[in-house]
Amino acid sequence: MAFKGNDPYWVMVQLGINAMAEGGSGAAKTSSAEALAAKLDRWFYAFLPSHHLTEEVSGIPVVYREEGVAKMTPLDWVSRCCQKMGFLAIDEFNTGSQSMMALLLSVLEGRRIGNLRLSSDLMLCAFMNPPHLAPNAIPIPASVRNRFFWWDWKTPVQDFLSGIEDDNYPTPHVPVVKDADMAMPKWGALVRAFLESKPEYIEASAVTDEDRSFPSLRTWRMVKIGCAGLDSINADPKQYIQLTNGCVGNEASAMFHEYVNSLGLYRAQDVLKGLVRVDFTDPHDRLMRLPAALVFHARAMKDTGELTGEMIGRGYEILVELGERGLIDCVKKPLAVMANLCRGTWRPDAAMQRRFGNLLNQIRAV
Repeated sequence: MAFKGNDPYWVMVQLGINAMAEGGSGAAKTSSAEALAAKLDRWFYAFLPSHHLTEEVSGIPVVYREEGVAKMTPLDWVSRCCQKMGFLAIDEFNTGSQSMMALLLSVLEGRRIGNLRLSSDLMLCAFMNPPHLAPNAIPIPASVRNRFFWWDWKTPVQDFLSGIEDDNYPTPHVPVVKDADMAMPKWGALVRAFLESKPEYIEASAVTDEDRSFPSLRTWRMVKIGCAGLDSINADPKQYIQLTNGCVGNEASAMFHEYVNSLGLYRAQDVLKGLVRVDFTDPHDRLMRLPAALVFHARAMKDTGELTGEMIGRGYEILVELGERGLIDCVKKPLAVMANLCRGTWRPDAAMQRRFGNLLNQIRAV
């Protein structure tokens, strides 16, 4: 079985969240990043801050006498970052100077170096060794720590053991995120509902040097995006907790998931099979997670040959009903996917087509 222990980290990387993985030296971090780049058909470059001067990032000044000015000329690897389909891994992040860290934050946060704009689709990730394994490591201030999703790297030990005899190691497992935006409204609504009920968790009241992850507006947005990404790869339930821990810290994460679990959410497979009926008078907090889950499991069941026309019809009708009851943001993308699944398998009757048409008009008006 493929090792999936670092899936939450790779989900965040693909969704454009600054992701920092901390782990031991020689633990397959960089090779895993290179494997993801290859899977996504991206060129790959690993940058080690301790091996470079700041001007190798900011550029070399070149004097243009005719114009009477000096211009910063980027090095080859920086110019390449302005091209599409790139993947830049910043390794040993905490071994550079403070000025180097400021430059790299500009790359991570704004996709720019000075006046030079990097490609908007540049994929980025960052790694670091624990300070005791990095003698030249510099401390990372809280304002910088809060800009990252933090992940404790899980070493793929079984992959190593399976290949050590003949040096034939399996390609590192990296998930590919697709359609994560379908679940964004659901998780955004859950984060909002939780913070409205527990406003003391919106921001950290105090931060210590040991706190890598802590609540802020920025990191709660990471929670929304990351959990939506985990939905798209059908992640293990414990990985949602691990991901949220790495965004807002263990205490806020535990309270958030306790709140989510208290909602008694529907099991989408049972709904599609008709084993569980949806109560449309339930609170929106419970209903809003259902649309994306219905579509995800409908597609998975189609791939395995389990999906029937009756199940598609049931899911389609539930999505329309939820949209009619005000959950338009949660159903508009799932409805489009379900409509594609219908083709050649199930056809809505005239009454359902009218209801869908009316809902479509509402969606377009939003």
